[in-house]
Amino acid sequence: MLDFYVESAAKQERLRDGPFNEMMEPLAIWLHEQGYAKLTGARWFRDICHFNEWFNTNGHPGQPVDESHVRRYYQEFNGRGAGPRAVPIRTGQQSVFRQLFAMLPERQRPEAAQIVTARPTFEDFETHLADWYGASRNTIRQHRKHAEEFHAFAFGKAKPSWGDLNPSVVLDFIRQRVESNPRPRDIIGCLRCYFRYLQVRGHEMARLLDALPRLYRPRRPLPERLLSPEQVKRWLAGFDRTGPDGLRSYAMALCLADLGTRAGDVAALRMEDIDWRKGTIRIPNSKTGRSFRLPLPSRTGKAIARYLRHGRPKSARREVFVRHETPLNKSLSSVMIDRRMRQVAAKQGIPWFGTYALRHTAATRMRAGGASLKEIADVLGHVNLCSTAIYAKIDVQELAKVALPWPEVQP
Repeated sequence: MLDFYVESAAKQERLRDGPFNEMMEPLAIWLHEQGYAKLTGARWFRDICHFNEWFNTNGHPGQPVDESHVRRYYQEFNGRGAGPRAVPIRTGQQSVFRQLFAMLPERQRPEAAQIVTARPTFEDFETHLADWYGASRNTIRQHRKHAEEFHAFAFGKAKPSWGDLNPSVVLDFIRQRVESNPRPRDIIGCLRCYFRYLQVRGHEMARLLDALPRLYRPRRPLPERLLSPEQVKRWLAGFDRTGPDGLRSYAMALCLADLGTRAGDVAALRMEDIDWRKGTIRIPNSKTGRSFRLPLPSRTGKAIARYLRHGRPKSARREVFVRHETPLNKSLSSVMIDRRMRQVAAKQGIPWFGTYALRHTAATRMRAGGASLKEIADVLGHVNLCSTAIYAKIDVQELAKVALPWPEVQP
C-alpha cells in the first residue's frame, strides 16, 4: 500500500531510514482505509521524510523518538526545506505525528516507562470514577490524562511521596498547562477529583487540595442565553437540506432542539438506539453512562430517516451520524457538531451560546407548557432534581411539589 502514495523507491528508502520505519506500511494502510486521497497521503509521507532527515542529522539515529523531538523539529525547521525558523505547527503536519505516536507499539512509547510504577493506581482511579461518580468513558479518559501528566510533572520516574510534595508544584503545573489549554477549569477539576481519590486511599492531600485555585467564570444570565421560538424556527430554516451534509446537520439540529440532548449524545447515537416500530429513541447519556428512552418526535424521526436513506454514506460504523470527509472511519465529536450549528446560527444572524443553549431552551419550553420538574428531569436524563432546577430555573415552591412526604414516627 505504501507504493500507492510513494512511487519512488528512493523516497521509500528515506522513509524507512528513521524512527518510524516500522510504521510506514501500517500508516499507508490506515490512510487508505480512512479514505485519504493519494495527494494527501503523499504530503504526509513527505513530512515524515523531512523529519527523518532532521532526526538523523541532529545525532538521534537509533534513539527512541518522543514528542520532544517533534517539538524541537518544528521550532528549528519549518518542514519544507526553507531553513531554520520558529513557526507554529500546521494542523496537517501535527496530525501526521499524532497518528504515528498512536500507532507505535506500547513497548516503544517512551512515556509508558514513566508511569509504569503508578499504572495500577490510575486503573484504580478509573474504577473509582466509574463506580462512585458514574463518569462516562470520555470523562474518565480526560481525568486520567491530566492525572498522569501531573504525576510525571511532579515525580518523574521516582516513587511518589504525596505528603512531602510542595503545593507550589501544583501551581507550577497549572500555570504551565493553562498557557496551552483554553479551559483551565477542566484541569483544576480533574486534579481536585484525583486528589480526593488519593485522600480516600489514605494519602495526606489536604495541603494540595487547598492549593488548587477556584476560578470564577462569569456567565450571562439564563434568560439571555435562551432562544425564542422564532429564533429556533429561523435557525432550523437555515439548514440547506438538498445535500448529504445539510440532511445530516438538520437531523442533528432537531435532536438538539426537540429532545434537548447534548451534542455528545447526538454524536454517540447508534442505529440500534432507534426503535422505529415503537417510535422511541435511546439517549446514550454520554455524561453519566446511564442511558434512557424517550418518545421520538415525528419531525425528528422523519429527518433522521431521510438522512439515512438519502444522505448517509456507506459505512461500517454503527453511529447514526458519520463523517462525510476523511478520516471516514472516525466518529463525529461534539465540537464538530457545535461548530456546524454555530455556522448556521451566524448565517441567520442568531446569537449563539453553544448547543447547551438549546438544552436550556427545551427545558424552559417544557416548563412553560406545564411540565413538572420530574418530567423535565426524565427528558433531560437528570438523576438529581437540583440539576433540573438549574436548567429550568424553577423556584423552591415548585421543588416542594415533588418532595416525598416526611414519614410519621410513632412513639
